[in-house]
Amino acid sequence: MHTIYYLSRKDKKLRTLQKPRSGSWIHINAPTEEDIQLILKLTKLSDTDINDALDLYEIPRIEHHGDCVVLFVRNPTASDDAFHTQLLTVIVNDKYFITISPSENIVVEDFLKTHEDINTTQRSKLLLRLLLAIADSYTHNIKNIRNRIEIQKLHTMQISDNEIISLTRDEQVLNQYLISLVPMKNVFEAILTGKYITLYEEDSDLVEDMLNSIRQFVDICTVNLKGIQSIRNAYQILFTNKLNNTMKLLTSFTIILTIPTIIASIYGMNVHLPLERHPYAFLIILLVTGLFSSASLVIFRKLKWL
Repeated sequence: MHTIYYLSRKDKKLRTLQKPRSGSWIHINAPTEEDIQLILKLTKLSDTDINDALDLYEIPRIEHHGDCVVLFVRNPTASDDAFHTQLLTVIVNDKYFITISPSENIVVEDFLKTHEDINTTQRSKLLLRLLLAIADSYTHNIKNIRNRIEIQKLHTMQISDNEIISLTRDEQVLNQYLISLVPMKNVFEAILTGKYITLYEEDSDLVEDMLNSIRQFVDICTVNLKGIQSIRNAYQILFTNKLNNTMKLLTSFTIILTIPTIIASIYGMNVHLPLERHPYAFLIILLVTGLFSSASLVIFRKLKWL
């Protein structure tokens, strides 16, 4: 499904068109065969280039094909999405600004809602503002993850299983962010050269700021991953220590209870035994059993098993 947006200097508000015109922005969600044929017609790209735009696992990069600049980037997805990042392909030529997403893209949707005054005829500025929106999305998500990790660091002694599961999920998210951010850093560096799109001085400053942000994101993700690993190791040590203490306790009780069991088993045999005819045999056996059990209890207390 495709939607065509247009806003020039003369217009006051972003509007939709029925057919593409020079200076329009064509956004495509979940491309159909009709959409693909439209892209091929407007850009003169090959089928291979379009197929790359539909690959859910495509890594960020920037390419030049004829008069088209093709940019592959990845942006954060909704919190319940399995992939955590999604592909967004941007195609820019001298007439059109085209974005392709294999599924609904929340960053683009939010961008359209908050930037109704964006001039679609200024394709370079539109590209930079869209990239800035993607960078802001990473900023928001990484900040939320970092805050959760910092809270968990303060409560490592009382961490629950659900919180461990949450940390594991955050670890998966950060790893996927790193997989996307590292090549995106190369993309921003390529844009900064001015080889792919024309940059004015203020545009260069904006790209440089975004590039620095991407580098910071990589560092923050790496630090947070180490923080998660530290929390998990601490939890594992605490869990192992509790397990060892529990095993010591159970072993101690087993040994203590084994003593009367052994004595009772011996005197339960149908053979001649000491004290079998003594009038106080039962009390003597109970006393001896109690002494042995008490001695075991004292020993285990000194060993701090109990």
